[in-house]
Amino acid sequence: MAPWFPIGKDESDGWRLDIVALLAVTGESFIGEHALALTSSKLCLLPRLMPAPHCLLQPRRPASLPSEDARVVGVYGGTVAESVGFFANIIHPLDQLRPFEFKILEIRHRDLELGDGHRTRHQRATASGVPFNSDLETASAEATGQTSRGPGAGGLSRRVTLSERAARFASNAPAVQDNTQTTIRFSDHEKEPDWKKSGSRGFSFPFSVLHSLSVVSFFLTLGTIVAAVSLGDGTALVAVCLLSFATSIIGWAAWWKPSILSSARRRTQSHVPPGDLVIRTREGAFVVVRCTEDIARELYWGGDRCEYVVTGIRYRVLMTLGAVLMMPSVILMGNCTFEMQLILGSAYLALNIAYWLVGLLPLSSSWDLSRYQVSDVTPEDSRDNWERLQTYTECLWFAIRETKHSSWVERSGSAPSTEAWKTWVREAAEQAVMGNRDWNAQSRLNELVQMDHISEGSGVDALG
Repeated sequence: MAPWFPIGKDESDGWRLDIVALLAVTGESFIGEHALALTSSKLCLLPRLMPAPHCLLQPRRPASLPSEDARVVGVYGGTVAESVGFFANIIHPLDQLRPFEFKILEIRHRDLELGDGHRTRHQRATASGVPFNSDLETASAEATGQTSRGPGAGGLSRRVTLSERAARFASNAPAVQDNTQTTIRFSDHEKEPDWKKSGSRGFSFPFSVLHSLSVVSFFLTLGTIVAAVSLGDGTALVAVCLLSFATSIIGWAAWWKPSILSSARRRTQSHVPPGDLVIRTREGAFVVVRCTEDIARELYWGGDRCEYVVTGIRYRVLMTLGAVLMMPSVILMGNCTFEMQLILGSAYLALNIAYWLVGLLPLSSSWDLSRYQVSDVTPEDSRDNWERLQTYTECLWFAIRETKHSSWVERSGSAPSTEAWKTWVREAAEQAVMGNRDWNAQSRLNELVQMDHISEGSGVDALG
C-alpha cells in the first residue's frame, strides 16, 4: 500500500508540476476587481478553492465605496458634491458619456405606490432582466433588541433574528438610536415582514454569474477532495482543506454590507419633495436626474458606506488566521502526487479563466439595482447634440432649459464668473422659463463676450 504522505526526498528526473502551487496565489487582478461584489454576499463564507484569496485581506478597509469624480449639484436644495456614488455610477456609468453629451434621466423607486403616489412600499420587481432584492432595517429598530415597528401606530413588528445577534456580536459595537437620521441597511438576511412577502434581500445579487461561480468552485473543491481520497494523496487532501478553510475565514473577515442614509422624517410624510440634480463630468457632459429627495439622499448625498460584519480585533485575528493557513497549504500543494497536481492545476486554471470572463461583464450584472426604475426622458431636440454641436455652451443651455433654474450653475462652477457669462446665464434662465426652446445660446454668448471686450477696450482708451 502506497504511503499517504511523501517520505524523504524525491530524486526522480520525471516531469514535476511543483509550479502548480503558484496558481493558488496568482490572479490578483481578477480577484481584486471582484473583491467588493464577492464579499458582499453570504456566499463568501463558502469553503472553496479561489485564486489569490489573499487579495481580500486589507490592513485598512475602506469606509466607503469607490466613487466617480464629477460635480453634482442639487437644482432646488443647492447641495454640492464632488463625486458620484458607487451605485449611482452603476445605474448611469459616467465613463460611457461622450464629451458635451446631454441626458435627462428619471429615477424612481420600483415600488407599490401608496396614497398620492409619493409614499411607497417595496415590491418585488425586475429591471434589465436582473431581479432586485432589498431589505431595509433602521438603526432604531436594532436598538430595541427585540422588535422593530414601522411608522405610525399600526406599524409592523419584527423579531430580531439569530443571524442579527451574531452580526452584532461579531461587530462588537453597540446599537445607537438616532432621532434625526435613519440608517438603512441592505443585507442578505435582515428582512422587514412586509418585504418578506416580496422575497426581498439586498443590493448584493446572490444569483449573479459571479456568485454562481462561488457555488461552482465550492463543488469543484469537493471534487478535488474526493479525488485526493481516491488517489490516497494525504498531502493534497490537507492542502485543499487548509486552502478552503482559509478562503472561508478570509471571506468572513472581509464580509460587508452596503449602507445608505435616509431621513427618518421622510418615512412619516405623505409628500416627498423633488430632489432633482445636475451632474457635470470633466469632459463637459451634463446629466439631469429627476428624482425624489429620498432617492437623491440614497444615491448621491448620503454616501455609500461599507458596514463590515467583523470589526476591531476580531478582524485582525481572522485575517492573521487566514494568512497562516495559506502558508502551509501552498507548501503541501507543491508536494502532492503528479496526478493531484495535474487536477489542482487544471482547477485553478479554469477558475482563473472563469473570473477573467466574469470581468468582461458590466458591473450591473453583479449588483441588484432593480429597486430603481430608470428612464431616459431626454427630449428629441436635445439628443445627440454632441454630434452636431460639440460645444459646452449649448450643453449647458440644455441643462438650464430643462431645469428652468440657473442658481445651480454658479454653485457648481459650471460657468465662468465674468460679466458676460453671468448675463448669459441670467438670460438663459429667462428664456427657459418662457419656454423658448429655440434660443440661440451660442450666438448670444458670442455677442455678450464681444460687447464685454468692447467695453473693456473703451475703458482702457478712456484711462489712456
